[in-house]
Amino acid sequence: MKKVEVVMKTSALETFRESAAHLGISEYDVSEVRRCPSIAVREHGRVYRGHEYTLDLLSRLKVEFTVVDEDAKRVAQNLLTLIAPDSVAISTLDELISISPSAGHSVLDSRTRRGISEINGIISH
Repeated sequence: MKKVEVVMKTSALETFRESAAHLGISEYDVSEVRRCPSIAVREHGRVYRGHEYTLDLLSRLKVEFTVVDEDAKRVAQNLLTLIAPDSVAISTLDELISISPSAGHSVLDSRTRRGISEINGIISH
């Protein structure tokens, strides 16, 4: 399994959401992050309520999702074309543990690189 992290402008989220199913992405996490721009961009001043300030951090979204090893590069290349993100990072996952809550208890599901479930359990709430 591969973990893909994409940092993009907030306006690109809708395009990502529309194309996620076509790319084989069923679940993803979205976080708001702040990105430090390069020196040339950072020195650009803005005026707000009569006071000038320097733009230090840019508001961005980080989308994280997992894909199978064979699909990681294809998905990243498609996202580069579709949404032109600030950055794309692909890392290897040794194990993915997901918790699915249903009917008062949680089911643990574990997937490893070999596809073998190593953790099977139910947690009662």
